[in-house]
Amino acid sequence: MKKIVVLIMSLSALVFSSTFDLKYGDDSFLNGSWDVFSANDAGYIIAGYTTLYGNDTFDANGYLIKTDSLGTIEWEKVLNGEGADVFVKVKQTSDGGYIVLGQNNYFVSETVNVCKPWLIKYDETGKFKWEKTYDELGSIYGVSDLIIAQDGGFLILGSKKTSPSQYYDIWLMKADTHGKKLWEQVYDYGHNDRGACIVKSLDSGYFIVSDTELYYDSELKYQLWAMNVDESGNVNYDNIISFSSDSKICYSLCSTEANSYMISGFTNIEIDPRYGWTGAWGPFILKFKLYNSLEWIQYFESTSRSICDTGNNSIISLGSPFSEMSISKIDYSGNLIWSRQYDSKSDDYGTCVIANLPDNSLVFTGTVDRLNLTSKVNLIKTDSDGYVIYPPTITSFENDSNNVSINWEAVSNAGSYIVYGSDRPDSNFTAIDTTTVNLWNSAAVDSLKKKFYYIKASTSNFSK
Repeated sequence: MKKIVVLIMSLSALVFSSTFDLKYGDDSFLNGSWDVFSANDAGYIIAGYTTLYGNDTFDANGYLIKTDSLGTIEWEKVLNGEGADVFVKVKQTSDGGYIVLGQNNYFVSETVNVCKPWLIKYDETGKFKWEKTYDELGSIYGVSDLIIAQDGGFLILGSKKTSPSQYYDIWLMKADTHGKKLWEQVYDYGHNDRGACIVKSLDSGYFIVSDTELYYDSELKYQLWAMNVDESGNVNYDNIISFSSDSKICYSLCSTEANSYMISGFTNIEIDPRYGWTGAWGPFILKFKLYNSLEWIQYFESTSRSICDTGNNSIISLGSPFSEMSISKIDYSGNLIWSRQYDSKSDDYGTCVIANLPDNSLVFTGTVDRLNLTSKVNLIKTDSDGYVIYPPTITSFENDSNNVSINWEAVSNAGSYIVYGSDRPDSNFTAIDTTTVNLWNSAAVDSLKKKFYYIKASTSNFSK
C-alpha cells in the first residue's frame, strides 16, 4: 500500500495545481489579517493582529505570518505595544527583510480617534531589527497605506487632526531606511480629508487618493480627491473625481497597463432594489486616466476592499457579498468576466488580493468567523480562474459502494482510491492507462456542488 500512495502522490503534483485554502491562528484568540505580500522566495508574508498575549480579549497585538509557497508557516511574530495594536501593511525591502506599518495604541471614542504610527523592520528570517512609534507627530487619526520610495525609504499615508475643531486632513510622512522621520506633509481640501491609498504614479512621483467632505447641494458628501505628489510630497496636480450627490469612500487603488488607475470603494447610490440597497452603502469600481479624467464607474453586488491589475487587460477585485469572501475578474471596460465565492461558517472578510504572479495564480487574505471570539487568518490561493483544487485524502476501504461524503472520503472495496475535490465546473481529467495507475473522472456531486475525482491504483501489480 505504501508504494501505491507514494506513486500516486508524486503523480498528483503533475496533475493538480498548488492551490490551497488555509487558516492560521490560535483557537483561543481573535486573529485577523489586513495585508499580504508575495515574497522573493515565492512564499507569502501576512500582516494582521491577534489577541494572543493581550491584557484582555480585545487588546490586539501586531501579528506577522511568513509562509512558504504552499502556505505552510515558516515563522510567526507577535509584537505587543501599548493598548490596541495592529499591523496594516507589509512590504519586502531590497535587503530581503520586511517593513511593517502598524497602528500603535489605537484609541477610539465619540470625540477622539488617535493612534501612533508604527514602523517595524524584520530581517528575512523574522528576526526583529527595530521599531519606531513617532510620538512627536501629535494627533494622528489613523494610518492606511505604505509604499517603498524610489530611494529605499518609506512613505506612510494616513490622516492627522490639525485644528481644535477636530477636523482631520491627509497626512504623508517620509522616513529613511532606518525609520528616521525626514519630513511630513498635510493636505487640506474641505472639512475632513482621509488619506486612503498611495501608489507609484504612472508619470512621476506618487499618486494619492483620499476621501474628502465637500458640500453638494448644501449637504456634506464624501468625494474622491486624487493628487500627484513629487519625491518631497509637493503637489504637482490634483482634482476631485466624479463629483456628485453620492458619497464615495476609497478602499483600494491600483494602476493598470492601460495607463490608467482604478479605485474601489463604497457609495450610497441605489444599486439593486432586489437587495434593498436604496440609499444604503454599496460597492463601486471606477477607472480614470492621468490628470484624473473619469472614464467610467460601475456598481457591483460584492464589496471591493482590494483590487489589483492582472497584467492581462483585467483586474481582480476582492470582496464580501454577504458573509462569504469572493473574488471577481473585471475587464478594463468595467465588464464582469466571472465571480467566485468561498464558503464560510460565519462572517468572513477579505482584505488584500495579489495577482500577476509567475504561475498566473491568485492569492488573497482575510479574516474568517469574525463574529466568533476565535476568528482566524485566512490565506487562499486559486488558479488563474479563481478555483481551488483541493488536496488529496487517502480513503478507507469498507463497503462495496462509491458514495462520497462531504469530508472528501470515498468508501469502496473495489480497489485503492485517492480522492480529489475541485470547485471547477469544467474540470476533466483525461484517462491515463499505465502499468501501475488508472485515472478517470467521476460524476459524483455533493450538496456543496463540488465535483469529486478519483485516482484508482491498479491492483494488478500492488497488493492492498
